[in-house]
Amino acid sequence: MLGVKRRLAKSASAKPLDDTRALKKLRLCEDGRVKGGKFRRINELLYTLPSDEALHQLKAERSLNHATHYHEGYDEQMTKWPCHPLDKILPAVKRKIETENARVILDIGCGSCRVHRELSTMTGGQASGQTEMGLERKGAVVIAVDFAAPVGRGLPPKRATAEEYIKRGGFLECSAAHVALPDDCADVAIFSLSLMGTDWPTFIGEAVRLVKKKGSVFIAEVSSRFKQPGKFIRELNRCGLVLVKQQDLDSYFSIMTFRVQDKSKFDQQLISADGLKPCLYNRTKAHKTDKDSPSDTRSNGHMHKEKHPPVNTGQTYGKWKPNSTAADRTGRN
Repeated sequence: MLGVKRRLAKSASAKPLDDTRALKKLRLCEDGRVKGGKFRRINELLYTLPSDEALHQLKAERSLNHATHYHEGYDEQMTKWPCHPLDKILPAVKRKIETENARVILDIGCGSCRVHRELSTMTGGQASGQTEMGLERKGAVVIAVDFAAPVGRGLPPKRATAEEYIKRGGFLECSAAHVALPDDCADVAIFSLSLMGTDWPTFIGEAVRLVKKKGSVFIAEVSSRFKQPGKFIRELNRCGLVLVKQQDLDSYFSIMTFRVQDKSKFDQQLISADGLKPCLYNRTKAHKTDKDSPSDTRSNGHMHKEKHPPVNTGQTYGKWKPNSTAADRTGRN
């Protein structure tokens, strides 16, 4: 009888613990859904509206107070990617700093400021081994540009004047369509998955204005965003940007390096804004939409190591569908 009482007492004491764990799990799940909803809402506004209108809408909804959720959601999506375009862009920028004396680097749409972090402590190879060569020692600075500042340690500070940004670098909070810096102030501009908004050609125009002649513009986007990659390149070429290098990263990202050849040729009207599809995220689980597709997605958004998402199909990958229709977006948070 005593043993039965002990077992009953033990089970009674264990039940509140199980309930507490279940409650914590439920709260974490609900918190994740709320953050995911905020991320999708901000992401959809940024991709489907002109940049100024999107920022105005975000301010009206006070969503800029939750910019952290956007950066966190973006970072979470990155964990499901097979690679990241900055893995290829950063070494190329380092070479330009070391061999071409590039001094001012613009990271337009900087997100969590990875370019600033890595270039600030970039490593250079010497005969005696690897030595740390910070940007200041190389005479170079990074100006990180985004619509809202991320939260975290090691982020670049804001500056009071454009002259200070050019001299010391920092974080500049503004729209990519209106960068408050003088003409011909930079040697390199980077657009890493940041041609967002229906007015993204104005972002290219700002890069042409800001980057010196013979300077470089790196553009990295999800391959399936390009309706016609060749047409995209030809349009930028007519605007004075010459393609230097193009590469596909795991059949997932397209990375293009342009040289600013003739700034006087730039005409925004020559660039088709609908040449890039918006990147939109779905709440539904991933599923295969093409039986003959070489890709293989799972419900948790991960994929088999040896297989990659197809290009220009609009297929759902993870929780992301680059050209989802209005029907797909119905019922989103």
